Amino acid sequence: MSRIFAVAFATILLAASSASAATHDRCVTGATIYSATEAPRAATVCITAGRISGIVDAAAAAPDAGETIDAKGSWLTAGLTDVGTQVGLIDIEQEHDANDTEGGGDPVRAGLRAAFDYNPDSAVIAVCRSGGLTSVISGHSGGLISGVAEWFDLGRGSSSELLPAQRGLLRASYGSGAGHTVGGSRGDAMLRYRELLEIGLDEFKIKPALVFVQFLPGCARMGQAAAIAIDADHPRAKIIPDVFHMHITHSGFKGIRHLRGDFFAIFQFNDAPATPAIDQLKDEHRVFPGDGILPLADILRDLLAIGYAGCISLELYNPEYWKRDLEGVAREGREKTLKVIELTVPATKSG
Repeated sequence: MSRIFAVAFATILLAASSASAATHDRCVTGATIYSATEAPRAATVCITAGRISGIVDAAAAAPDAGETIDAKGSWLTAGLTDVGTQVGLIDIEQEHDANDTEGGGDPVRAGLRAAFDYNPDSAVIAVCRSGGLTSVISGHSGGLISGVAEWFDLGRGSSSELLPAQRGLLRASYGSGAGHTVGGSRGDAMLRYRELLEIGLDEFKIKPALVFVQFLPGCARMGQAAAIAIDADHPRAKIIPDVFHMHITHSGFKGIRHLRGDFFAIFQFNDAPATPAIDQLKDEHRVFPGDGILPLADILRDLLAIGYAGCISLELYNPEYWKRDLEGVAREGREKTLKVIELTVPATKSG
């Protein structure tokens, strides 16, 4: 199996087009380099003082270097990043003192930062680095809002360097039990949503919106989500409808006319097949717009009538699509979505 050589310095340094005349600390030869900004190509990468100091074509003679590493048959990349992990927060899952992944009993802990519990001496870090990882976004789990996941450079070993200068991202834990986590009442949900709005808008400059899904008791239907958002008593409260969830929860679609367009953060779009029966439909059954039975034209006309001018977001979780060429799936999804829109909305309004 080919080794993956991880070059920890940023991809931007790979833009260097030629090696300098000076001797380099080391050169990596024979590898196929991948910078994520250009097509993979065979080249020799030179490194000096821990930085990429030059790149020359594989056909050219390798520059002088204190050490030459033969990486024939391998890929040479910028350091890889795992964006959803708990590296540094856990060493031994069953050992309480070596497991800081859970952040406590409060179901909403938006102020909990991963850096508070991150261990730069974790034995897991060396294992990750050996596989090509040079940085991670690590965060806690559990609750409804687990805390703030943050970016860590796995090459930094001193605690004083670890606390990131900027916050990372809020991590939410969704699942079949999430609806019970906050107590289940609409009053609890209203208070939690107002709290999230204030945190998101004031601290992160993001706009939290409320999603209704079938497995969330008390927030499974559009009307329930709208009531929570209205009761939150916040001018920026919004909901995110999804035509598939509106269908399988029997919310129907006529309720759209009772709301204002700016009450929707985005509008999630897809279609549902005629089979299986509605009570057996799951997210995996979603299909491209126009390939199912939902009254998408009527829905779009109602959105236009209430003044909705936001994003139509194609939402598909069909594993059969995952098996296909991803660019082809994206292209087909875009084309079919636009076709439904263009056949429904007058040309003067479709932009």
